[in-house]
Amino acid sequence: MDWLGSFRKAIDYMEERLLQDIGAKEVADAVHISPFYFQKCFKMVTGYSLGRAFLYSTVEYAILKLPFQVLQAVVGAVAAMVLCFRFRLVKLFQKSQLSGSERQA
Repeated sequence: MDWLGSFRKAIDYMEERLLQDIGAKEVADAVHISPFYFQKCFKMVTGYSLGRAFLYSTVEYAILKLPFQVLQAVVGAVAAMVLCFRFRLVKLFQKSQLSGSERQA
């Protein structure tokens, strides 16, 4: 089997076991390639590390399977956290500017 065929077989293997905790060694063993070589080829072909690909695949799966209301609530909570964090950074920056100008005076 050529390396592209092995690569396709490995991706099929990963997709079939999307919700299982598998790693590079298990995937590479399934297609009879060394884990090191598989990870290097995966990164070269996709532009992503294997771990990042697993993360993106899991998030994509969740988006496809979760009800819209749940996704809307999650996105709303994340947005609120980001806005709160930005607000705190602005306040911290303003505070540091005030303390800096007080020191200069």
